[in-house]
Amino acid sequence: MTTGERLEKIKQEYPDLIFIGNADCVVCGLFESYYQDYKTGIYIRTCAGCDYIQVVELEKCEDIIVTPAAQRRANDNSQKTGGSPVFKEILQKLRSLLSYSTS
Repeated sequence: MTTGERLEKIKQEYPDLIFIGNADCVVCGLFESYYQDYKTGIYIRTCAGCDYIQVVELEKCEDIIVTPAAQRRANDNSQKTGGSPVFKEILQKLRSLLSYSTS
């Protein structure tokens, strides 16, 4: 099953899932896409190039660790593009949940 097929199955499970933005994948260089279902609090990251889908339940998320370099890239991308209001809202919510590791 391809990443697209798996994502379609997830969209059936979460019909209110909406696309909120994308950025360059730090692993393969293709676009990593982000989706959010506001009703259930589900956040999804996916990259077809790397063939993965990550589903995050934001209400249960306590231990997301983002490297400082990844956070800087996210900030730079947001400032360059201006970002959509929805993406900015999600990014703000994620930042409030993040704990940073310098190791």
